[in-house]
Amino acid sequence: MSTSTVPSAASTPLLCAVYTRVSAEGRADEDFSSTDAQFMACQELITSQRGNGWQPANQLYEDRGASGSHLRRPALQALLRDVQAGLVDIVVVHRLDRLSRHLGDLQTLMSIFEQHGVALVSVTQSIDTSSVQGRLVLNLLTSFAQFERELIGEPGARGFWRQSGEKKPTESGWFFNDWWRRRESARKPVLALHRSPARSASSNA
Repeated sequence: MSTSTVPSAASTPLLCAVYTRVSAEGRADEDFSSTDAQFMACQELITSQRGNGWQPANQLYEDRGASGSHLRRPALQALLRDVQAGLVDIVVVHRLDRLSRHLGDLQTLMSIFEQHGVALVSVTQSIDTSSVQGRLVLNLLTSFAQFERELIGEPGARGFWRQSGEKKPTESGWFFNDWWRRRESARKPVLALHRSPARSASSNA
């Protein structure tokens, strides 16, 4: 994947802490359901950025069988202690929901990272908060999350979910993954249209 990177600093390596989490090992409804697979994807990204000074941290931050609905997780708390101690420069996750499925908790984590000059990188979502573009994407995602949370709480929306029989999304349940999947699904027909031979022929006529 392409990612904007923290400026290279050969004399001062940027220590990258990988955080992984699964609610229950081997869950069928989770992509990259094992912490090992998440870790490997994050390590591959770190290796690709060695030229920019990225170095893997020695500590392993792994929460197995831990819910993303709260921050009371042993490995996450260990990560936060190391962030506050200045032992981490970049936190790398496979997806943002590995850190938290709760909007308020993610904002709390980002506040702590920013206070200590730590960047957050999501491997699959092309987010790197060390760049202006990465911070913009993250702010857009959290804004959409806040919008949907408030929309769900409106009386009209509650009636819709009752009448439709569909599963009501929640602040912790939808978070980034469902929005991201909908975004990518919406882009495919548009990209196909732009790339279609018929469109190319008409534009060249």
